[in-house]
Amino acid sequence: MKVSNMPVAGQASRFALLPDDDTTDWQAPKAKGAKTKGAKADAQHAAKNGKQKSQKKQVDDLRSAAFGVGGKKNKNKAKNPTKVEAGTGSTPTPAVPPIEASPAPTEASPSPEWQKKDQQFVDDKYVSDLEKAMLESKLTFAQTTHPPPALPTPIENGSAKTKKPVALSLDQFNNMSNAQIKSMGQTGLAFPEPVVASLDSTPNIVDEAFLATLYEDAKKVLKREKQLEAIKKGPVEDLSLELQLQKDVISRYKIALTMKETTIAMLRRENEDLAANIGALRNSNRDLMTRLSQSQVRDTAELIKTLQTVEKDKADLVTEVTRLHEECEQERTKSHELAKELRKAQTHRTSSVKES
Repeated sequence: MKVSNMPVAGQASRFALLPDDDTTDWQAPKAKGAKTKGAKADAQHAAKNGKQKSQKKQVDDLRSAAFGVGGKKNKNKAKNPTKVEAGTGSTPTPAVPPIEASPAPTEASPSPEWQKKDQQFVDDKYVSDLEKAMLESKLTFAQTTHPPPALPTPIENGSAKTKKPVALSLDQFNNMSNAQIKSMGQTGLAFPEPVVASLDSTPNIVDEAFLATLYEDAKKVLKREKQLEAIKKGPVEDLSLELQLQKDVISRYKIALTMKETTIAMLRRENEDLAANIGALRNSNRDLMTRLSQSQVRDTAELIKTLQTVEKDKADLVTEVTRLHEECEQERTKSHELAKELRKAQTHRTSSVKES
C-alpha cells in the first residue's frame, strides 16, 4: 500500500483530543507453542467469562427492548492504520506527513459556522445523555423500591400430562440470577417474550411530571456548567466592571447614610429645644401652683375669720331675740291683768248703777 506524502494543512477538529496511535512500542506476537495446563485453565476461564457476558448481554437486550433505554454505547475509537507484514514480526514505520503551521490570527475573528454547529451538536448530545441517565436512575430506583413478587413454584401432581411453561414478567426475569436462568428449562419456566413497553404503560415507574421536567433539568445542568466555565474563564474587564458597580452602590449608600445622619442631627436639635421648652413650662407651672396654694391659704383664713364673725353675730342676735321674747311675754301678761281689772271695774260700775 502506497502512503501519500502530500502535506496536509493543520486545522483544529473536535477529534483532535484523541490519542495518536504510536507503533514504536509495538512488539511482535510470540510463536504459538503447545498449550500447557495453565493455558487450558485460562481458556476455560475465558470461555466461562464469555458465557457470562453473553447471558448479561441477553438480559441487557431484553431490558432495552422493554424500556427503550440501556444497551451498548458506541464510542469512536481510533483505528491502527498500520498492518503487520505477512511472514515477519515487524511493522513498517508509516511516513508522517509534514504539518504546516497555521498563521497566527491578527484579529479576533468570529468562530466559523461549523464550530457553532459542532458545539450545538455536543450540547444536544450531552442533554440527551443526561436525560437517559436521569431516566435510568428513575427506573432503577423504582425497581429497587417496588420489588417483583416471588417466583411461582411448579406443582408436581405426578400426572403423565405435559407441563405447560409458566410465563414470567420482565421484572422477575431481570431479578433472577444466572443459576435460576440455567434451571429454567428444567423447572418448566418459559423465558419472557421481549415486549416493547411504552412509557405510558408504566405509570408507577415513570410519571408524567418527571418526563415533563426531565428535559428542563438537563438544560439547567448544562447551563450551570457553562456558567461555571464562564466564571473560571471570565476576563478581567468583567471583574473591573463588577468592582465599579460595587463602588457605585457603596457611594449611593454613603450619600443615603449622610442624609440620614443630617436628619438625625436635626431631630436631635429639635428634641433638645422641646426639652428646654418643657423645662420652662414646668418651672412656670410650679410657680403658679405655689401662688395658688398661697392664695388658697389666705382665702381660707379670711373665710374662717368671716365665719367666726358671723357666728358671733348670730349668737348676739339669738340673745336679743330671747330678750325681746321675754319682754313680749311680760307685756302680754300685763295687758291680760289690765283687761281683768277693766272687766271688774265695768262689772262693779254696772252693778252700782242698777242699785241706784
